Amino acid sequence: MKIAFLIQALQLTGSEKVAYDLIKQMRARGVSCLLLAVYSSSDPIGRGQVLDDMAQIGVEVVELNKDRGVSALQALRTIQTIMDRFDPDVIHSHAGMPNTLAGFRNLLFRNIYTVTTQHSGGDEWTRFKDRILERFSIFGSDKIVCVAEHVAEAYRRKFNQSRNKLVVIENGIDMKQMESSDELAKTRLRNQLGIGSNELILTNVGRIDPVKNQMFLLEVAERLRNREICFRLLLVGNDQDKNYANKLRTKLLQLRLEKEVLLLGSRPDVQSILQISDFFLFPSRFEASPLALLEAICVGVPIVCSDIPANRNMSPFATHSQLLAWDPELWAEQIVHSIGAPHSVASRPMASAVDLRYLSLDRVTDDYLALYKRQG
Repeated sequence: MKIAFLIQALQLTGSEKVAYDLIKQMRARGVSCLLLAVYSSSDPIGRGQVLDDMAQIGVEVVELNKDRGVSALQALRTIQTIMDRFDPDVIHSHAGMPNTLAGFRNLLFRNIYTVTTQHSGGDEWTRFKDRILERFSIFGSDKIVCVAEHVAEAYRRKFNQSRNKLVVIENGIDMKQMESSDELAKTRLRNQLGIGSNELILTNVGRIDPVKNQMFLLEVAERLRNREICFRLLLVGNDQDKNYANKLRTKLLQLRLEKEVLLLGSRPDVQSILQISDFFLFPSRFEASPLALLEAICVGVPIVCSDIPANRNMSPFATHSQLLAWDPELWAEQIVHSIGAPHSVASRPMASAVDLRYLSLDRVTDDYLALYKRQG
């Protein structure tokens, strides 16, 4: 089998990471893969890691750079030229423009079994033009995967013609990557980050974006400092929304939180950071099936997160989790109240074996392979 994956850009964010993980799993099972990125990457660290990872497993990577004056029609022609050469059995696109291009390609050129994937828990079709394009692309899709049931319900309400094509496959993660580091490695990482042994580590993982709501965490940090809590807040993720990232840095300076808050950018060692964290904070406005939260659950770090459908869905898998409204006082109070509770970094229980199987990338890969084999 040969599969062509279409993603937004070579960056370390949710929908792209799902595609990378699937490609690695598929290659391990003898499947030929191609990775095609529609836009230029704004994450040089992530781009470099992806290119290295794909080269190691023999996967060709093509960047269309559509944001550099390439029209949608030009992009479609280029994609079709690549498909003619690679001759895939399946095209699997992930989110936004990749889904649109994959669907339209199937309408304009020879038919290839096409799976599009909805990764967002929000409404991405508020403009009339976007709704029209999405409706047309649906006709070119053979199956539309939603990564959570609430995503499928919202999409079905928005686009009723998708009803018979929708499939729910929730995300999973590579459990091998979640294996605990030794204590020496954890101490070394704390030292590298300049974090003292007496400082509480609060971590958020996600692109810097209004949806991820990191600005709210600065308000929580301010209240923790006012309570004389000794802590470091680690914000891990690339500056996908440059305007929001600049506002975040401005507010950080205004609140004089430069010592307490570290903007770490894109990092390849997220799992290691989670393993030294005392709390995982996840105040997103909306989510679908967030990988960062899955990783925190599997590491066993106590979680404080926003009370939204995706987080409610995953919360039962967590050993220690708290769903809260967006009230910084409430979040600060919960963190202070939980300090010293019996869930230290050294003695965290992971999710049960049954839960780990469901949350695993192996289960996700099996589900997608079964879906691919329905072609024809």
